[in-house]
Amino acid sequence: MIKGKEMNEIDKQEHSQFHWAEGLKFVIEGFKALFLINGAGTISILTFIGDQQEANVWFVIAMISYAFGAFCGVVLYFFAYLAQLGYGNFNNDSARFWHYSSYFLLLLSGFIFVIGTISAAVGFLKPNLFLQFLCSS
Repeated sequence: MIKGKEMNEIDKQEHSQFHWAEGLKFVIEGFKALFLINGAGTISILTFIGDQQEANVWFVIAMISYAFGAFCGVVLYFFAYLAQLGYGNFNNDSARFWHYSSYFLLLLSGFIFVIGTISAAVGFLKPNLFLQFLCSS
């Protein structure tokens, strides 16, 4: 009920469409944030690498991780578009496929960001000791 009266079917549809559109705004902002943190991570690692005298494999791993995470963010927009296109055309099977593929890419991009951050942290700390630890295990 809205303002003391029951909603008819048209009001329900308009109400649902309004909230669907508002929810999509949050999703789009989340996609932007995911893309930006991965892109900013790549830029920060590149800036730090430019000041180094010797190569550090952990920074390269971090940079590649951030770049791949940003790429996933771009593909995520395309998958979300295809999902919305499917829902708009009442092609629910296709829409669900792209919808769940978007979820997968979202999680993958977040996971890759974490991997890049861990790699960068290891690179900033004692990278030679960490490599010796890995090789001795």
